[in-house]
Amino acid sequence: ETFAHVHHDATDPNSLSNDTVRATYEDRMGLIWVGTSQRGLNRFDPTTERFTLFGHDPANHRSISEGPIMGINEDRTGTLWICTWGGGLNAFNRETEQFTRYQHDPADPHTLSNNQVINVLEDRAGELWIGTMGGGLNKFNRETMKFTRYQHVATDPHSLGHNSVISICEDHTGTLWLGTIGGLDKFDRKNNQFVHYTTKHGLPSDPIMGILEDEQGRLWLSTANGLSRFDPRT
Repeated sequence: ETFAHVHHDATDPNSLSNDTVRATYEDRMGLIWVGTSQRGLNRFDPTTERFTLFGHDPANHRSISEGPIMGINEDRTGTLWICTWGGGLNAFNRETEQFTRYQHDPADPHTLSNNQVINVLEDRAGELWIGTMGGGLNKFNRETMKFTRYQHVATDPHSLGHNSVISICEDHTGTLWLGTIGGLDKFDRKNNQFVHYTTKHGLPSDPIMGILEDEQGRLWLSTANGLSRFDPRT
């Protein structure tokens, strides 16, 4: 029941690159990936207790894009997906140790809707879902390399409830749940429609920062006003 403090050491190139840590992830090989606010992505090897830095290099378009790292996830192929604030979505190839950047292009509606990426989730079908701050939800097809956007439309009550998607969870039934600034959304993928839950339905606050399903199929929601447990069956 003790803590080990891990900090940046300017005299040690194998230390943590920056003390403001926003994201951590353990991959299938037991390596720990640490996303920082100011100095890129770190790979921590528990056997050597050494960090390797993957930072942004303006002269190298295959380096990680610039911006704080908000989320990290690994897909079934072993590719790491890195969410950055302002730099879009990055895919990391471990063999080449190079990054592929996916960013918003105003002239192309099939690109990422917004470069402020908060989270990424691979569902059981192998599709990637990306939540952005202000740009809504994106689905990425890795075969066509195109993004499909799901955004709030004021005149459509079945559209996404809010364009800032902070958290994404797929439950044991395959249902996709989205935590937004404006509440909890349930996505009906068959009909491409969203069902909204807000403070009007019993939430303690509308912003949902995190979603976790327990063994009983209940959703635990991190909110701006305490913790909420939601039973989808009732």
